[in-house]
Amino acid sequence: MRLLISLGLAWVLTTGVAVLVAIITGSIKRGYSTLDSKALVSVQGSIISIKDLAFKHQPLLFMREGTTSPLALGMWWEAIDAGDTIALIYHPVWEDEVHPIPWVDKLYRIYRAIYYGTPVRDIEYIQVNIRRSDGLIQRIRYEDTSADSYYAPMSDHRPVIISRDGSGYVEQSNQSKKVSVDGAQISFGIATWSHQLTLLKDNNHRYTIPINMQLAYLYEEDYKRYRLARRSQGDFITRENFLGKTTKVILISTAMILPYMIMHLLEKLKRGN
Repeated sequence: MRLLISLGLAWVLTTGVAVLVAIITGSIKRGYSTLDSKALVSVQGSIISIKDLAFKHQPLLFMREGTTSPLALGMWWEAIDAGDTIALIYHPVWEDEVHPIPWVDKLYRIYRAIYYGTPVRDIEYIQVNIRRSDGLIQRIRYEDTSADSYYAPMSDHRPVIISRDGSGYVEQSNQSKKVSVDGAQISFGIATWSHQLTLLKDNNHRYTIPINMQLAYLYEEDYKRYRLARRSQGDFITRENFLGKTTKVILISTAMILPYMIMHLLEKLKRGN
């Protein structure tokens, strides 16, 4: 009994400290320089505003019939001078994400509110590099998933990189393969409840519901407020210090994994009776 009490106190103390540290940290400014929203750039020998370039290449998002999601609130964009290319980074913003298992969703929402702040939002990223010399898409980065269905309980984030290779494109994820990328705006399907993406091909007719997201420039105050340094990132990274990284590991272990194991065990015991 004393051992259980000691373990319980240790869990409460460790979790409490991790929660406190997570709440007061994480609002970090960008670790890279961005172009001003009113900047002018040279693309294909012509001067164009960076805002117009961002609107021209805004990704298109679609959902499937029979799937549901919290509201799509908008899409932030930022631009980086990447030498021969201009990197446009888009951040689709969703009101929330809902785990398909209700009690896991409650735990997960508490964890995200602590670690990512409130109001709770799900924010992803799509990176599109535009080559200055000819205006063609040179590089694409986003995250897909290995989940086999939209409502699969485990929805991992799997980085995908697509690079221009001659006149075509090659995707690099688990394996290299040629893919088709046509037009200025790339189309993606919402593959999971946590809003991972899948690149839509010409023969993919399952994703038929367009998601309209108003495009808006990502200012520094929103970057910090919504703790984008703690969210998925592409080539341009804002790094957290050791304390922030350690806090995440502790929170996932004490506030997510341990309660999940206990609830899973209780359910098995209940079924056994």
